[in-house]
Amino acid sequence: MHILTVTTFFPNAAGRQRAVFIRSLTDELKLLVDGVSVIAPIPSRLPFADGGKNSVVPTHENIGGIDVYHPRFLALPKLEIFSGITYLFTIIRTLNCLKKKYKGLVVHGHRIYPDGLAVVLAARLLGIPVVVTAHGSDINRTAQRFGMKCQVRYALKHARAVIAVSSALREKMRRIVDVSIDQIPCAGYSPKIFYPIKQQEARQRLGLGANVGKVVLYVGSMERLKGVELLLDAWQQLHECSALDDNDKLVFAGDGSRLQSLKKKAQKTLPKERVHFCGSISHDQMPLWINAANTLCLPSYMEGTPNVIIESLACAVPVVATAVGGIPAVIKHDENGLLIAPDNCDELANALVKVLSMRWSQDVLVDSVRDYTWAHLARRNYEVMRRVVGAD
Repeated sequence: MHILTVTTFFPNAAGRQRAVFIRSLTDELKLLVDGVSVIAPIPSRLPFADGGKNSVVPTHENIGGIDVYHPRFLALPKLEIFSGITYLFTIIRTLNCLKKKYKGLVVHGHRIYPDGLAVVLAARLLGIPVVVTAHGSDINRTAQRFGMKCQVRYALKHARAVIAVSSALREKMRRIVDVSIDQIPCAGYSPKIFYPIKQQEARQRLGLGANVGKVVLYVGSMERLKGVELLLDAWQQLHECSALDDNDKLVFAGDGSRLQSLKKKAQKTLPKERVHFCGSISHDQMPLWINAANTLCLPSYMEGTPNVIIESLACAVPVVATAVGGIPAVIKHDENGLLIAPDNCDELANALVKVLSMRWSQDVLVDSVRDYTWAHLARRNYEVMRRVVGAD
């Protein structure tokens, strides 16, 4: 069997930290089959619309022994309804060449639109079995837009197998079309990278001061839907009511459209030492930041199954997160973290006080994500593809 992954979410020369989760899954799948290749199209809009950053991405590169192809596809602003078709024309030539090159080819499209629709159409034209995975925004948002739902329904109906990354997402998909849907998370971790390290050691390696108190860590995009303003408001509330020790600190790790406004708000409302913005952190440094923290907080309004909550638990760091998307499947209230309602500042503030005061079992935290190793998730994906290929 040769697996061809098709997705716009894959690392490339313009961003090696992009979509590390799909790269991790692909690396593990490579160990189970004859070979793995990737088609990772690069969206092309108006000239220089992306600041030229994608110009450094070659049309073909080898990443960790995996051939990765980067054809350009036309992504038209405000005309997303046509993206599936432009995507199809972009990949079909490369797909046909790879069909001739490899026996037992099976295509795995990540995201239902436009990626999934394009691979379903291409695979039907070329007679190749195809599996599609829904990740969240493709169903929660894209499928709700004008002209999109029928295209999403077509992709789900005509794929040989469909995977949802959470039970909540699977139920939403079943309301769109009545098909069999496997549930396999696309969030995991490598136990060789994410494991418990002594907190003081992690802090020393990061250069944090020896007098730093308890640390609440947020890792992710600085966007409204991630609840970053709400987290800052809750932290300000705890500061004003003297619920924090002098050296307790909130750390934001990430970049995004709200970063500058968040920094300005923090400067106006909180002492300098209360909040730290460390920007985007490399995947190599992620285990250190997690182990340096007392808790990870993810107050999102909408999510799939975030990798970072699994990585945090693998490092024996409890999580405070909203009960949205696939999060409740991972976080069990009072066992390995705390679940809260979205958009509730008081509840978030109270949860932070509680999580920092509780004693957590390292063994319980780590054991709660034993089934989320990349090796285990790759095996489950492989079984779906083997079933699809065997049906031919």
